Formats: sequence, structure tokens, C-alpha cells
Amino acid sequence: MADDRNSVSMKLKIAFSVFGVLAGCCVFFVFTFLYQNYHAGLWALLSCALSSIVLHQHLLFRNNRLEHWHTIHSLTALRNLGILTLLCSTGDKMSSSEDEIPRRKKSVDGAQSRSRSRSKEEDGSEDEEDEYEVEEIRDKKLKNGTWVYYIKWVGWESDTNTWEPKEHLDCPDKLEDFERKWKRKEEKREQRRREERERKIKDREEREKRRDEKLEKRKLESSDSDSETETKPVKVQSRRESEDKQKVKEKEKKEEKVKIRKIESSLFKTDKLMKDNRIEKERKKDDRKDKDDKKEKEGRKEKDERKEKGRMTKEIPVKILGMTKEAGTNYFIVRFRTDETGLMTMSDAHDFVPKLCCQFYSEFIEIS
Repeated sequence: MADDRNSVSMKLKIAFSVFGVLAGCCVFFVFTFLYQNYHAGLWALLSCALSSIVLHQHLLFRNNRLEHWHTIHSLTALRNLGILTLLCSTGDKMSSSEDEIPRRKKSVDGAQSRSRSRSKEEDGSEDEEDEYEVEEIRDKKLKNGTWVYYIKWVGWESDTNTWEPKEHLDCPDKLEDFERKWKRKEEKREQRRREERERKIKDREEREKRRDEKLEKRKLESSDSDSETETKPVKVQSRRESEDKQKVKEKEKKEEKVKIRKIESSLFKTDKLMKDNRIEKERKKDDRKDKDDKKEKEGRKEKDERKEKGRMTKEIPVKILGMTKEAGTNYFIVRFRTDETGLMTMSDAHDFVPKLCCQFYSEFIEIS
């Protein structure tokens, strides 16, 4: 049993079952979606399902798990199902092929058999041929100088309709009815064509009348003296003159429109320029104000600095007279340029008059 599970025959069976699954899927998609043959697609899907069942059984047998999935009764049922499906598919194939042969023969050789039967009846042959009954005559046309009729046959589909000459038809009543209907159709067509022609002629005449009336009115308005009906060439000449005047007026109107557009565009441009100038002027004013403000601020700063310098120059001491202490801070007693005396902190004196500080220390402090 182990040898059977891993033998070449088992591998071939698995390969054939895989091929059956793939082939069934491909045939199903091709016949169903490409050719719209749903009958063949259904059989392909069924064969794919059976092949997948067989593949599953082979794999279970190879992996020694067939007994867990199936019993003897289920395996016999699957075998009987496969045999029944095979018999049904072969029977359906044979019946469809038998139906297809006469259908093709019927569609392809229908016209030839009908023409042969009509020719043999005319020649008086004694051989019996199948006779075809005319269901309806649908149309007619000229072919090589003779009229042929488009025939719908009894018991035949519309795709087997043929064009037949009158000699092949044995239905005088239907021919008369068709010819009567054909004549009515032709009369209706002719009537429509006449009505169309008459309508076009009437429209043309009305247009010419209106044009003539307009021309006469213009003539009467332009001329002071009343004139009688003029001859045809004069009318033609007046028409041309009026058309020329109309053209001149149209040109003038176009030129006026162009001028108006130019003026509007120039006005728009000037308005835009004026707006831009206003914006520029306002911007310049703002810049000037900013500059003036900056200058004023700088002038104020300079003045403040000058004042501060003057105050500093005035308050710079000339000589340190002594030292004192008030509220815990040390002060120098100094004399200013104005001969006034005052107090100055030691830190300020060290910053502003370091030379005077050194002089004072050298005079009053003895180094031992």
C-alpha cells in the first residue's frame, strides 16, 4: 500500500486530475464569457467540480487520510455520480450534434433547395421536392434589371430570408397585397417630396417678396419724387446699391464698436493709472512721514545726548577735597568748574575721574 501511494501511477493520476481542474476552469470562462455558450460552460464547470473531487480523493489516499474523510458508501456514491455524469454528457453531446447538422443544413442550403425546387417545378420534372410556403413579402429591389422580392418563409427564422425573383413565387394574392402597399408607400413618398418642394418654393418666394418690399420702401424714402414700378434691371441695380449701403453701414457700425472698445480700454487704463498714481502718492507720503518721524526722533536723541554731555561736562569735578560717609555709603567731597562743592559717590568718581581719584589717594594716603 505504501508503494502504491508513492508510485508513478499515483503521481500521474494526481497530474491528470490537476489538468482536468485547470481545463474545466479555462473552458468554462471561454465558452461562458467569450462565446456566450452557457450550455457548454455549465458542463465545463461540472467537469471541473468532478475533477477537483477526484484530486481530493487522490491526495487523501496518498496522505493516508482517506478513511477519516470517506466511508465505503460515500465512495461508491461518488463513483456512481461520475459514471452518471459521463453518460449524461455523452448523450447530450450526441443529441446536440444531431440537432446541429440539420440546422446548419437548413440555414446554409435553404436558398439553394428552394431555388432548385422552383426550377424543377417549372421544367415539369416528376421528382418530388420539398415546397416552401411564403409567410410574408417584406421588400423589393432592382437587381440586374429585374425586380427581386425579400421573402420570409413559413417555419424558418428571419436570418434565412432570401431575395427571390417573381418567377420563383407562387402566391399571387400576397404579391398583389405587397404591390398595393408598395404603391401606397411610393405615393406617400412622392407626396412628401412634392410638399417639400412646394414649401421650399413658397419660402423662397416669400423671402423675395419681403426683400423687394424693403427695397421699394427704401427707394421711396430716399427719392423725393414718386416713381412708378421700375423694370427688372433697375430693381437688380437698386438691390445691389442697397446691399452696398448695408455693407457700408455695417462697416461703420463695426468701426464705431472698435472705437468705443478702444476708448473704454483707454479709460480703463487711465483709471488704473490714476489709481496706481494715488496709491504711489499715498505710499510716498507715508514714507516721507516715516522719514520725518525718524529725523525728529534722531534730532531729539541728539539734543538729549548734547544736553546730557553738557550736564556731564558741567558736573565733572575738578578736584577731590576729601571723603565722607553718609547712610553707609562713601562719598568724595568734590569741587566743580563753577567753584561749587558737592558730593560724588566713589563708584561714579572711579568711572568718570579716575585720575583725580589716583591723585587724591597719592596725596592723602601714605604708603609705609
